[in-house]
Amino acid sequence: MLSVIASIISSALGLVLNKARTTATDKLKDGDITDEKLRDVINEDLNDIKAKLDALSRKDLLASYCFLKEGVVSLNLALDEAKDEQTSKDDTNGDQNGGSRTTAATTRNESESGVLNEAIALSHAIQKLNNTSNARLVSAKECFKAAREKATEAFCNEALSLPDRIMAVKLRVVSKILECLQDTKVAADGCMLFLEELHNLPIGETFSTYFKGGIKSRFYKDSRLENVKSVLSLNFAISEFVARFSGELPNVRNWPRIHLSTRETIHPLLLDVDVVKDIFDKDEFQPPGNQIILSKIDVSYTCIINSKGQLLTLLYDEAHVLNGSGETKTFCRILSTRANLEPLIVFRRVALVIDRDDKVFVIKYFKDCTSGKCVYVLFVFDSSGNRQYERVLHFLKCETAEEINCVINNDGDIIIHFLDAFDLYVCDNSGNLKSTLSLEKHPSDGTRGFFRCASVTNQNEIVMIAGNKVFVYTKEGKLKRTIIVKSRIAAVTFNYATSNLEIMEYGESFGTRLSFCIRTYSENDEVGCLYLPINEWYPLKAYCSHPTGPAAFIYRSWSDVNKIIFL
Repeated sequence: MLSVIASIISSALGLVLNKARTTATDKLKDGDITDEKLRDVINEDLNDIKAKLDALSRKDLLASYCFLKEGVVSLNLALDEAKDEQTSKDDTNGDQNGGSRTTAATTRNESESGVLNEAIALSHAIQKLNNTSNARLVSAKECFKAAREKATEAFCNEALSLPDRIMAVKLRVVSKILECLQDTKVAADGCMLFLEELHNLPIGETFSTYFKGGIKSRFYKDSRLENVKSVLSLNFAISEFVARFSGELPNVRNWPRIHLSTRETIHPLLLDVDVVKDIFDKDEFQPPGNQIILSKIDVSYTCIINSKGQLLTLLYDEAHVLNGSGETKTFCRILSTRANLEPLIVFRRVALVIDRDDKVFVIKYFKDCTSGKCVYVLFVFDSSGNRQYERVLHFLKCETAEEINCVINNDGDIIIHFLDAFDLYVCDNSGNLKSTLSLEKHPSDGTRGFFRCASVTNQNEIVMIAGNKVFVYTKEGKLKRTIIVKSRIAAVTFNYATSNLEIMEYGESFGTRLSFCIRTYSENDEVGCLYLPINEWYPLKAYCSHPTGPAAFIYRSWSDVNKIIFL
């Protein structure tokens, strides 16, 4: 149980050295490292930090380090005292009960119980320290507080160089985590504040030069790379700490971004895994927990995301649910209960949509063996995948139908659209036709690409796309607004938290390299541009979101490998 505190100490010190996760910590989780070896790793990290600070030669940073080291010593003494008492109790219980489990086995069992039990184990470990060595624990906290305060003074010194101030943020984060082991939520919130202040430093130019290239990129390559690694490793470490010990997943949408200019940003947790691998050595790199790579399931064409942050995707006559860890399971089967309906596998003649309450709607193409005609059938499933009902949508004419898609407005109505058509079918969530809506035709000058329905706003405005243009219509079908972007549009979603449209472009040059681009538009103007640098071209991309907040990017490579980034 006490090993979880040693794990945090090792991880916290490791992030100062740009270690996304230390080897010792990984072994500790598997029960493969002794206390003595772990103590050696901690001391080695402290010495490495001291060496870095000696090179910087800054008084406040050195003072912060001294307090940090003193706090670690006090905390280790408290751990030793608690461990000795536990060993004494184990020996007594072993004599009475015929033996007890080994410490390594206990550590291994704790690690296998998952992230939730890590937080519980930390709480129990702190309680044990309070009971057995409260004075030393209080002394350690006072040292960590002093270390944080000295690091804050260094960070606020604008005369210091950028590497000095980045080091100050690292020391602030480490000190805050170790100071607030009894309240990890406070520690997490403090770290997020430090991260936001870090991103407000002039590091945008560093990232811009690193990713975009140009003449400036030829100079000071090593120091620039070190700064980029420092900032990213700090983001990854805080994300992992929040996920492990704060009791909630990191809010990726609200994560502090790095500003390249007034509107242009980069999001550390949304960087492509392969891009980050180029920055970090393989033995140092641990990808953020919000990214997974899959090759066994197609999630690129028809996918949605529910309020739990799980992806739902269609594959022939089944829908699968995919969680953030990469585990998949069957959500429902999409087979008609009517004997005369034979399923047809026709490319993109299927639509999938979800409402605010996670009710899932599927429209699928069937052949009516009695009449010989083709029909579309609406299937409705609850949030657990239980079928509620199915209905043949006789009002949809299949002879001329192309690609079909649909959205759900805020009244719960399903809006159905066929590719390149200007007519929309509006039905209730039981499949009863309410009206047919004819959209005002947009000027065709310079418009390339198919006309299709993409999203709906919180005002029930209908969002259509074609080529590099977005058309926003009123709920009555009048053209209200046209947005033109530089590249072809891959997807459009509406962010209910900000009331902004988010437009994902297929690809845009980002200096000398490729990049995806998410442009954000308010009611009146473009308010931001998020760049997502990539190493290779992905022919298929998707961006799906849920009204309650969860969202995901999906990239599919030429080799059919899916990369999924959860927001």
